[in-house]
Amino acid sequence: MNISYIIKPAKWSRRVRIAVSGGRVIVTAPMRISKEHLDRIVASHEAWIERAIRKHEKLTAGIRLAHDEFDHREFASMAKAMVKDRYSTIAAPCGVRLGKISVKKMRSRWGSCSGQGNISINLLLGHLPPELLEYVVVHELCHLVHHDHSKRFWSLVAASEPAFKARKAELRRYSHFLASADIPRSADADMVK
Repeated sequence: MNISYIIKPAKWSRRVRIAVSGGRVIVTAPMRISKEHLDRIVASHEAWIERAIRKHEKLTAGIRLAHDEFDHREFASMAKAMVKDRYSTIAAPCGVRLGKISVKKMRSRWGSCSGQGNISINLLLGHLPPELLEYVVVHELCHLVHHDHSKRFWSLVAASEPAFKARKAELRRYSHFLASADIPRSADADMVK
């Protein structure tokens, strides 16, 4: 078998799950399953895995980071200002509260919104075209109003960011950089307060 994969042990899982994310094969499995058994399961799905990897490679062909290096503190300041500015037009009129804003390196998401109204923005967005940061900010602020991906949520996103479908598709093309270990870094820390 020629497929290398990452094992994610899952304490409460009863089944093996295979996913291709960012061009990597990730196998989520119960803790008690042996490596040999996982090898057989992965081998039995080899054709599907290879198709998924080829699809990912086609999707991401020619995609490069827009900025090799940038000032993390300056980016964090700009991202926080954008969140505050867009909050006033998207979520504030709905009467929802904005909590803390953080800009940090995240390995699986471009942004997040907690139940307490805290917004986190991925520091890696500083490497991407600026319109993608704007899309992520809008997306997370809309989660302050609707904590799901319902029709109401997407309607609010569309009203706040008319080009959201194109930007969402473009952002997906950069997904392989999320878990990548070879992302350019400056001397700054991963988290910028």
